[in-house]
Amino acid sequence: FTFLKEEVENEWKIHNSINNEILNSLICSIQYYNLLEIREIEKNLKKILSIEKIKLLNLSYQKKNYEISYYGNIEILLKLFKMNNLKILNENKLCKISLI
Repeated sequence: FTFLKEEVENEWKIHNSINNEILNSLICSIQYYNLLEIREIEKNLKKILSIEKIKLLNLSYQKKNYEISYYGNIEILLKLFKMNNLKILNENKLCKISLI
């Protein structure tokens, strides 16, 4: 059993590894209804360790646009968003972020 556990863990590490040599970026918009919601979204974004930088591009009434720089591929980033109670709709490097 111990051998099988180690094999599964090693396979998981290979499959879910984050390539920290390549920095990618997305332009994302966040539409929110109140300050509590935007604070929760920003707090959850900061928990995602593969995100290198979150840069505010512009803001308007109940909407903020960010450039998010991250390591790894987009599939892993999407999983990390979900694990942190964030929903992300991504199309052609443009995305929308909200709470789940």
